[in-house]
Amino acid sequence: MNSRTHNAGSVEQGPDYSRYSVEDLEDVLENIDQRTYPDRYAAAQAALAQKKSSAEMHKGEQIEGEDSDKPLVKPKWSERHVVARCCDIVMLVLFLGPIMTLFADFSVANRWLDNSSWAIYTLTLLVGWLWYTSLYVDKLKLQHLNSSVRGKISIVTMPLLGALLSLFLVDDTLPYVLHSVSTSHVAEHKVKYRKGDAAKHCRYKVLLEDTKTLSHDRLCLAAEEFKRLPRKGTLVLKGAESAYGFTIESYQLSYR
Repeated sequence: MNSRTHNAGSVEQGPDYSRYSVEDLEDVLENIDQRTYPDRYAAAQAALAQKKSSAEMHKGEQIEGEDSDKPLVKPKWSERHVVARCCDIVMLVLFLGPIMTLFADFSVANRWLDNSSWAIYTLTLLVGWLWYTSLYVDKLKLQHLNSSVRGKISIVTMPLLGALLSLFLVDDTLPYVLHSVSTSHVAEHKVKYRKGDAAKHCRYKVLLEDTKTLSHDRLCLAAEEFKRLPRKGTLVLKGAESAYGFTIESYQLSYR
């Protein structure tokens, strides 16, 4: 009885391979006698497989975490959905439209402004529909926007910007384009003015008051001409007039 107990107690316990590193386990598997110690060999194999599996999972989570912090690359034009392309073209037109009239001395006809509200609302709804439809059908575009804070903000604010730009396009750019291609005649108008503050694109400007037929904005002058004018007064504007507005070609101070 005592002999059996002594033999059982003297059985050598195997090493704890869970504490070994990957390099140590690989070394063990290369040098251990598999026939003499089959249980240890199997235990070392299992421990090595678990170590490598845990290392791969940790590496994958780390790469995923790093990628989630970086904005996705903007999809190429060829990868975009046709609706997203149409939306981009419309937004580009809205952005570039006001530039056409930025340096033009053009006054819009009041008759146009009085009847342009429906066009502004229609264009605003169209821009909003195109924007959100493009996000729905173009998953790459939506993923790109959601990958950054600025993109997430643009999802909400872009239709609002489109509404503002629609106002400028309908009330300024469109009548100017129609005026440029339509029949016009020589005309002159007496308009009250006052000198205005300098702006980046118009350092010497006078602010023109609206008349019954025209909605005036401002008139950019050369420095010498601006200095010769009184603080306020009346100008006689000469230019080409059409059903859409009036292009100011010259002016002179009215003393009456």
